[in-house]
Amino acid sequence: MSTSRSGFKLWEYKPSVGAAAVFTVIFLLFVAIIWAEVIIISKRAKKRMSHTLGRKLEHADYHKSGFTRRKISLKYTCLIIGCVLETAGYIARIKSANSPEKMMPFIIQSVYILIAPSLTAASIYMVFGAMLILLECTSLSIVPAKHNTTFFVCGDVLSLLLQAGGGGLMIKQGSQTAGKCLAIAGLITQLIFFGLFLITEVRFLVLAPKKRIISPYLGNDWKVMNWALIISSILILIRCVVRTIEFIEGQSGYIATHEWTLYVFDALLMTAAIGTIAGTLPFANLHHLNIAKMALTQIEENGSDQMEESISDQKV
Repeated sequence: MSTSRSGFKLWEYKPSVGAAAVFTVIFLLFVAIIWAEVIIISKRAKKRMSHTLGRKLEHADYHKSGFTRRKISLKYTCLIIGCVLETAGYIARIKSANSPEKMMPFIIQSVYILIAPSLTAASIYMVFGAMLILLECTSLSIVPAKHNTTFFVCGDVLSLLLQAGGGGLMIKQGSQTAGKCLAIAGLITQLIFFGLFLITEVRFLVLAPKKRIISPYLGNDWKVMNWALIISSILILIRCVVRTIEFIEGQSGYIATHEWTLYVFDALLMTAAIGTIAGTLPFANLHHLNIAKMALTQIEENGSDQMEESISDQKV
């Protein structure tokens, strides 16, 4: 057990520097890998779009059939920021383990590791929303199409603010109860929105093939993307459930007093969630789907005789 200079109990155990260092490296690698993937895929998409669509790209209004490369790339930004926060959180955890009497490193690691998954979730929401639009399947969402992405992202932001505020207050003497309630409220909010989102994802996965509203010329990348999002969402949901139980149990509960639970039910789950997205990103992403959608729109405008030639060139 470690305490701060003010006498407030910080740790119920001696934090492992080695474990924190391992996940610092892992999440730092994710930052570099995903950043590189987004940049490379975007550049390849530009080249492929120029080849497939030609002069159409000169007209900004042509993007009414899809998204600009910039807008697509921005949808992965929160995922990268989430990895940055995870990295910073575990670096602060190392610092706190080496200087257990200092309050600031403890606060940083507590808050950053707590809220980082909310940013990963934000990217998942935005990617899924864009996928529904490109596939013209917004009618399959349980939330009105116009507000689908906004609804889930706003819920995620609310969850993030509650968790961040609660995490900060829990460190201050006299405000631990209020902080605990805020953190629990944030985690429960995240659970509710994630639950609704998972229902939407599964509903889309089941109904889309049955209704046959997706053009076969758009390929099967969307299936890989959706499965990656579903798997990542389930992993983050499990993590959220465990963290909620942790805060309900309190600082003296089993989860809070055993460090292995943090690494198994938070660090490892987030590694698997982010790794699933990063692993499928090179061959199943919004850029691929966007090019296919634009090519299909051009074909519909120019006639079906160009179908095979144009679609064969849509992959990056």
